[in-house]
Amino acid sequence: MQKKWPAWKRILGISLALAWSIQPSSSWAHGGGGTGGLECGLMQKEGYAIHLDVYVRSQGGMGNFKTYCQNVPTTGRMSLVLDLVTPQLRQIPLECTVTSSEGKVVAHFPAQVFSSGVASLDLDLPDRGRYMVDLTLVGKNGADGKPLVFRFPINVGMGVMWMGVAAGGLLVVAAGGVFFYRRMARRPRLAGPRGIEASAS
Repeated sequence: MQKKWPAWKRILGISLALAWSIQPSSSWAHGGGGTGGLECGLMQKEGYAIHLDVYVRSQGGMGNFKTYCQNVPTTGRMSLVLDLVTPQLRQIPLECTVTSSEGKVVAHFPAQVFSSGVASLDLDLPDRGRYMVDLTLVGKNGADGKPLVFRFPINVGMGVMWMGVAAGGLLVVAAGGVFFYRRMARRPRLAGPRGIEASAS
């Protein structure tokens, strides 16, 4: 006969499984597998298209990288790799600025032309947080007359923290559920009538 888990253990197990499942899935979209797809970091504006990947060197020596599109689970040195999908972009100077969520400029790359169609920009982001990568097409304006800027948001070092917060919250909920279940289980149950027998007249 198969042994059944107590109800409180089942509640705790389900909560831990949910904590794992709701972590940002895009944190692992590219990591190790490179299967995030072109659309993962692709942005299109005014007839131009640019694709952004974030490359992080992994353990194992030279040439070993993991790639991410928006959520980078670790801080430190990384590379912004831009694929200039639209051929005309190979003739347009691109300027790149990376700012933190507080508006502080943490990296700036002067405008230059990437005739190969690929740009690799190395930077160091030691602090966990949210950043904005602004790519300005020098000399090009949008429909509003303002300079044409591609804005890519990235989250750095947030994956593990998010999982911890989610797990902590679900554990609190699970603990409340266990407490409620055990409290209800201790209450005396009122036995109702099982049946009414007709007495002989």
